[in-house]
Amino acid sequence: MSEREARLLAEEFDRYRRTLLAEVVAPGPAAVRRTVRQRHRNRLAVTATTALALLTGPALGYAALHEPPPRPGPV
Repeated sequence: MSEREARLLAEEFDRYRRTLLAEVVAPGPAAVRRTVRQRHRNRLAVTATTALALLTGPALGYAALHEPPPRPGPV
């Protein structure tokens, strides 16, 4: 790429950034805190659900598969 093309490309990117940044409205601190709280709650819920599934899955499988055999009836 020649120096002229690189300069033209850099100018296009600069123009694009200026246009884009002028249109984007950054959220305020309250919106950011709300988003962080929501993400934290979601992460906590997913972690708790995963832990519950990992801990109860083997216990339920053991209980279902390791019952003592039934006594034979009278003959």
